[in-house]
Amino acid sequence: MSRSDTASEPLARRHQTILVLDFGSQYTQLIARRVRENRVYCEIHPHSLSLEEIRRIEPLGLILSGGPQSVYEPGAARVDRALFDLGIPILGICYGMQLAAHLLGGRVEGSGEREYGRAVIERVGSSVLFDGLSQQETVWMSHGDRVLEPPDGFMVCGATENAPAVAIEDPERKIFGIRSTPRSRTRSPAARSCATSSMASAAQGEIGEWPPTWKRRWSW
Repeated sequence: MSRSDTASEPLARRHQTILVLDFGSQYTQLIARRVRENRVYCEIHPHSLSLEEIRRIEPLGLILSGGPQSVYEPGAARVDRALFDLGIPILGICYGMQLAAHLLGGRVEGSGEREYGRAVIERVGSSVLFDGLSQQETVWMSHGDRVLEPPDGFMVCGATENAPAVAIEDPERKIFGIRSTPRSRTRSPAARSCATSSMASAAQGEIGEWPPTWKRRWSW
């Protein structure tokens, strides 16, 4: 499709798109599936997708997937720092959350105790990410790093017994992060992912609306 063809597309069609940037997570396809289950168009691209191409697509929001690397390692996968200045909602999941924190000036380090399996997230205060959900939610964790200090402007909105910051957000810049990963429905007691459902609901509502009105539950 040529640039002129894209420019002639209806505005609603162009904006009701969520992009998943893949950092090598085994759950990337499932993340996209959760978005599509909410009847929102979703595309998966490598994390190396250029900033120019992202601007051309004009997505409603971005999801940064998990991945096997540590963000502080030499040669670790990156995105352009300017990605966070696009003014659209961005959700980082696991590695994606740590990468956002790292690039925006937070502190990420290896955890002394790796979390793998079920865990209970405790809400910390009020937040956009957990709006409408219970004080505690069961999730699936798979990681060895943690955000020790969130970037300036971010608040911690979720914690577990082993980690004080498993969910962070900066509502003003519309940047969110969560350390839990999606699993199949048989692995989790809830019916939907809170994060992908929120972005999907935004796409179904008024273009540019954030935060959307949504009451779905999660299957992280």
